[in-house]
Amino acid sequence: MMRTKTLKSRIKLTEAALIKLKERYERKSRELLAMKKELQTAQAAEILSALRKSGRSYEELMTFLKG
Repeated sequence: MMRTKTLKSRIKLTEAALIKLKERYERKSRELLAMKKELQTAQAAEILSALRKSGRSYEELMTFLKG
């Protein structure tokens, strides 16, 4: 009987820990996605700035990128 109570208690503790871990995982996943979007936006702005400074046209850039 005592072993059953101990196991039930350990199960509840483990379930609670898993819930916290899942919440942390989901929060970190959202943070990662936000950082990746921010990086992509910054890179796009950097590319656009370089294109404007180069004096080349969009068509020239696309021809170069397509190889």
